[in-house]
Parts: sequence; structure tokens; C-alpha cells
Amino acid sequence: MPSRCGASCRSWAIPEASRGRLAGLVLSALLAPALTAGAQVAAAPVTAAPVTSAPMPVAPPWEIPASELASQRLFRLRYGGPEGEVSIRVVLHLADADHYRISAADLVGRPLWSLSVDAGEGLWADHRGQRYCRFTGVVAPPAVPVSPFASSSLPPLLLGRLPAVPAEEPVRTDGNLELVDREGLRWTAHLAGDSLERWTLWDGEEPVAWWSRQGGESILSERRRGMQIRWREVLREPLAGALPTLTAPPSYREDCAPDLADETAAEASPPVLAPAPPPS
Repeated sequence: MPSRCGASCRSWAIPEASRGRLAGLVLSALLAPALTAGAQVAAAPVTAAPVTSAPMPVAPPWEIPASELASQRLFRLRYGGPEGEVSIRVVLHLADADHYRISAADLVGRPLWSLSVDAGEGLWADHRGQRYCRFTGVVAPPAVPVSPFASSSLPPLLLGRLPAVPAEEPVRTDGNLELVDREGLRWTAHLAGDSLERWTLWDGEEPVAWWSRQGGESILSERRRGMQIRWREVLREPLAGALPTLTAPPSYREDCAPDLADETAAEASPPVLAPAPPPS
């Protein structure tokens, strides 16, 4: 899904003080497009061979196949939006959809943020802001960018699955799928055989976010804030043992309040990246 941003889609120089905030918006854009409307966790080294393509195991598109669990993966993400453009590295340590750890760092390895989820218990750490937030349940507090979606949505999204669980049996027509999730949001999707090719998230009759796969790259666009994220899995290996229990760094303060300054700045900035049109 190529971008049609034209001349306005240019590289922006982002001040050092803004990079941590902007990297946090990457996660926000991944999981909260329809509503935009302590852990000392660093990215663990991953040294596997380059990923090779393989057929996706048969499984509902909103579930992670068993063969994809117990793994750790390195992704490279590129974000473009009203705040500018940034590239980061993300490491996912995945035991299962409800037990995982994600760590993000800039391209020279400086930690930005971390998220750990285990059976409904979550810990978010903002390493640049030196703060953390604990939460319980599938819905995280406003300070955590996945809010108010289920915290289990992020691994399926990164792995190219549908980040929504249907509340009832989806409507299937040929390779197309339509469903309403447990939060009452409407999704449509297209499958090629057993492989998810694209999905769209709707607000009434308006498409507000859409994802597609182009070769080995995932592309997520969100219309209302003019954001687009592209990511690619570059390394993968089996998970090296059980995920350890995480504790908040003693020097960090506990702070679960949303950053209103970031929200205001994002709303006030005109889009610089026009998302591609939603797939038909």
C-alpha cells in the first residue's frame, strides 16, 4: 500500500528531547487508531539467522498459531506522522498472547520504552521519562499507549494477525471477513487462503485505520491523525527460557497519568503523512 504523501513526506530532524515521546506514539498508533480520534527492560540481543518465509499455519486470523509462540523476534519500524518521522527497533519476547515482553530502542540501542504483560498483570516503563505504570486486567490505563484496547492485541498485530477477537461468529463471504469485536468495533478483512492479507477498522461507514501486507512488510495507516507505520521482522529465534518476573527500577517514579502535553501537540499539528486509501 504505497503512500501518496508527495512532497510533504520529507525527513524531519527530531530534537533529542522529543525522540522518546515520538517513539511512544509509535505504540499508540499501532493499537489505538480508532480512539485517537518496574521493569528495567532493555532490548535483549537477538542473533538468529535472517527470517525465511513459510506458509502460515491454519488458524483463525485473530489467533497466533502455536508454532509462532515461544519465540523472540526483532522488528524494524518506521513511523511518519504529524510529529515527524522516526525509526526504532522493537524486540518481542513472546511466550503466548497474554504473556509477553516488548522493548523498544532507537537505532543506536538507547532504550525508549518497555511493556511486560503476564496473565492480566502489566508493567509499562518509559525509560526516557524515568516513570512506570502498573496495571491489572486486559485494558491498560491511559498512560499506557495500548489503552483502551486489550493488552493482548499487540503481539497479533506485530505478527500480521487481526488484533481483534470477534464477539460472535464472523460473517464470511469468499475470502472476505466481517466481525464486531468485544469492544463493539467493526472490522473487515481479506484472506488469501489461510493468510491474512489486509484488514480495515471502521467507525460507522468511515474507515479510520487499515493494515496490509506487502511482501515481508506490514503497513498500518490511520486517517484521523495522518499516521503511517511500516515494520518488518528481521530476526527470529526460539525463546530462551521462561520470561523473568520484572520489577520497577528503583529510580523511576510511578505515574499512570496520560501525557496531556503530547496529546495536545499531536492534535494541533497538521498531518505531514497522508495515509494510503483503505483497501477495497
